[in-house]
Amino acid sequence: MSEGPDTRALVEMLRAKALREVAAADALVGGVGVTLGGVVPAPTLLVKSRASTAESEAGVALAGATGEAAGKALAGLRLEPEWAAVVSRQGNAELTAVRQRLRLLLEAVDPDVVIALEAEAAEDVASALGTPPLRFGTVARVHGRRVLAVDGFEASLSDEVRKRRIWRQLTALREP
Repeated sequence: MSEGPDTRALVEMLRAKALREVAAADALVGGVGVTLGGVVPAPTLLVKSRASTAESEAGVALAGATGEAAGKALAGLRLEPEWAAVVSRQGNAELTAVRQRLRLLLEAVDPDVVIALEAEAAEDVASALGTPPLRFGTVARVHGRRVLAVDGFEASLSDEVRKRRIWRQLTALREP
């Protein structure tokens, strides 16, 4: 099936709707310093709890080496190459607002796969989805999505032992 003008118009309409929903979610915490990175809507949403220096400077989630490594990891898992990323905890927002915002972002991005990149992000995702705590390396099925937590993706970039552990955790997504 070819992508004609009607299909492109529909895709752009859906993207515009999702971006309006992202803006509304960000307003819950009084705006954000680090915006959603990647594409919207996306088949995969990567969640980290706090922005790195590179992300703060760029103003975009998963900017720099962490984003590049995430893209390579997703490719290695044979997941679709398009993804979105969000920093859940921004500024001095209360955790209730943080988690409400994250829930709205999950709906706006509408991913099939959600990956929490470290422990605090896993807490935020579980709370936003109303699930029990996520276990590292174990896929949970929540509201039709596959949800996975890993134990420190960004920290693993400079630690080979930890990198192998994170990769083992990520490979849980290969199972149906």
